[in-house]
Amino acid sequence: MSSTQQRTTQAAGFRKTITWFFIIVGTLYLVYSSHLILNNDRRCLTTEENLEHLTNLSTSIQLNEQDSYLESPPLVLSQKSQRYNTELKHIVFGIAASADLWQKRKEYVKLWWRPKQTRGIVWMDRQVGNRSNEGLPQIRISADTSRFKYSNKKGHRSALRISRVYDVYGDLLGLLAAHPVAPLASLHHIDVVQPIFPGMSRARALQHLFNNPSAMTRIGTGPSPSRGAMLFKSGGGVVSPRELETPARTFLNWYRKADYTAYTFNTRPVTKHPCMKPFVFYMSTSKYDRARKQAIGVYTRRKSPSPYCRWKMASPERIDSVVVLKRPDTLRWLKLFLQSPRRDCCRVLPTNKASTMYLWVGNCRDGEISEFQRP
Repeated sequence: MSSTQQRTTQAAGFRKTITWFFIIVGTLYLVYSSHLILNNDRRCLTTEENLEHLTNLSTSIQLNEQDSYLESPPLVLSQKSQRYNTELKHIVFGIAASADLWQKRKEYVKLWWRPKQTRGIVWMDRQVGNRSNEGLPQIRISADTSRFKYSNKKGHRSALRISRVYDVYGDLLGLLAAHPVAPLASLHHIDVVQPIFPGMSRARALQHLFNNPSAMTRIGTGPSPSRGAMLFKSGGGVVSPRELETPARTFLNWYRKADYTAYTFNTRPVTKHPCMKPFVFYMSTSKYDRARKQAIGVYTRRKSPSPYCRWKMASPERIDSVVVLKRPDTLRWLKLFLQSPRRDCCRVLPTNKASTMYLWVGNCRDGEISEFQRP
């Protein structure tokens, strides 16, 4: 067959295909149009009718869900899924210690460890002797850490086992006197710092502190109208002026050659002028008055020789003691998580004793910074 005849046959086939395509499309169009003409009496739903239909449908679905919920058995929470408040029994303490220093440091652990109540383990670098009647936690030997990378040339490899603490030397007064709103969780390396209370051994000073442990979280600010001085209270340590909220550098960096810029918090230098030094009040006694449902703490001023200073107000040397009253706040820890933490407000109470100041420390009221009145 010649090429001319092939092209003629292909063109005829293509025209036949196009013809049948238009015939089919035209037939479908006629059928659809006749269907619309024959059923033109059907009325479209209005907007209101559409809304009513959707409302009825939604109600029907809700009823079906309620029926299925009522028919299903009630959900019973297992004993393990129920939530409880965190208590001491829920905490496990991991204590890192050195065998060379354990004989001293175990005396600090005895101050707060409660046999059969507290849980934890002391991790040692080697085995030490321990009497069973001492009431101390279980001792275990820490595993080898040689496979872990440690690149700090100034540090010790044992630091791999602990983290997120900072250590200092010297006097902790600057830190405790400027206690932040965050609660103090722990103190480390007691053997390289001075006793937190003067005239006591380190163990005795800690025992004195534990007589009022909850006070470490109580911070208050308030004015003294009669004396013109701003007061600051850190319940477990000292009472000092408010401008001392920034820690004074009474302590040294763990690395002796590092200066104060190595800290992750702001500090201020210790004043050298004798008349600019603060009057420090240390906790003397504390008790809980069950009848009045309030805690009472007595703070006495540490008396030391001081030069004659000219004051533009009543001399602070007249105040020998500060009595702090406070009702315990059972929701304090919960507020630290649900609200922005803040210091308490203190109110200076009237007194006839010129040498004693009475303070009421409590939650700040709405819009209150400080107030001078009875609680």
